[in-house]
Amino acid sequence: GGGGGGGAEDSAAPEAFDAAAEIRRLQVQLGEERALRREAERRELQYRRKLEESIASPAELSSSGMGLHFGEELRISFTSFTIGDVGLFMVTPGNHYLAFNVGAPRHFVAPESAALIGRDKYFTPYYILGRITDILRKTAGAPGDAQSNPFGLSEGDDFHMVSVESITEELMELVEA
Repeated sequence: GGGGGGGAEDSAAPEAFDAAAEIRRLQVQLGEERALRREAERRELQYRRKLEESIASPAELSSSGMGLHFGEELRISFTSFTIGDVGLFMVTPGNHYLAFNVGAPRHFVAPESAALIGRDKYFTPYYILGRITDILRKTAGAPGDAQSNPFGLSEGDDFHMVSVESITEELMELVEA
């Protein structure tokens, strides 16, 4: 009987220590995630301001009565992506353009579409706003292999190469209407 009680005491002490360590670890993780959220909110606000400035001046928006609601055909997708959707792609630290998304990760602008940066109002160094014309699903090869892993992902990660076209004319027609 006494040996079993001693074993229970021995196992209780490490559990209490592990719980305290786990609480500290979770507190640190929570602090890091809060900092990431604040940074993401700050960047979202910056991108939103740049997007609003590039679409139209506030006077043009108020005179058109449109605000930034351009109708169903120009709604920006961010939870899933299919051909015909409008996507917002933001530049990454590696100078690739990644779709703004929730639950639909690793949708990158294809190099031939990124080549339009500077030639279209919505293909800027900060973001690309365009209509999706093609989506190719791929699996990343070895790191450093520019052909099979152009975005520096972990080997075996699935990703999507997305071709996009300009929506400038569509937006101009709606703003002028």
